[in-house]
Amino acid sequence: MYLAYSDTDARDVFAAGSSTQGSNYGKYATCNNQFSPNLCTKPSLWGASERYVGTLDYTAELFGADNPTRFYLYWLRESGRPFSYTYDSNIIGDGYRDERDLWYVPTGPSDPLVSFSDGTGDAFYAYVDRYLGDYKGQIAPANGFQAPWTTRYDLKITQEIALPDTPVIGDAKAELFLDIYNFGNLLDDENGQIYDAGYLGVTKSLDV
Repeated sequence: MYLAYSDTDARDVFAAGSSTQGSNYGKYATCNNQFSPNLCTKPSLWGASERYVGTLDYTAELFGADNPTRFYLYWLRESGRPFSYTYDSNIIGDGYRDERDLWYVPTGPSDPLVSFSDGTGDAFYAYVDRYLGDYKGQIAPANGFQAPWTTRYDLKITQEIALPDTPVIGDAKAELFLDIYNFGNLLDDENGQIYDAGYLGVTKSLDV
């Protein structure tokens, strides 16, 4: 049995998840809604801030001691990826991409800077009170929020098989293996689910 824990504080200026420099500069959340310069450090999208891992293995002699059967169970629990609350429109007018501009978090229904064109205001403010209450009257921080924790189990089974002793290969063995990724989800589809804001870590959740 093996258990381990890691705690990581990783920050970057650009997430560098694209193959071109223009996309690396323009696809990800801005710094306080400033396009130039867009040079601030923020929590990295890559890698969990906290992670627990464990392994458990068992060897059986289902086909004799010379051909062991091995079972490996891997357990992972890690914090979710950081993400940013962003608009699905280009509110800072930089002429670049729509999904990168950070939310302004209203102080409440009486905030003169915000009005709604439909009846979603009450639901929106309830959401703000629950998840963004600390940032009322401010720009929501880039990568300042975290997706839910994830728990996953993986299973691996291996079986050694003795091969015929021939002049070509001599006394040799082969190994068959079966890997089941996210084994817990196979047993119960409520387990092992991953909630994420997407590759870019932006929500694109409001249109202006």
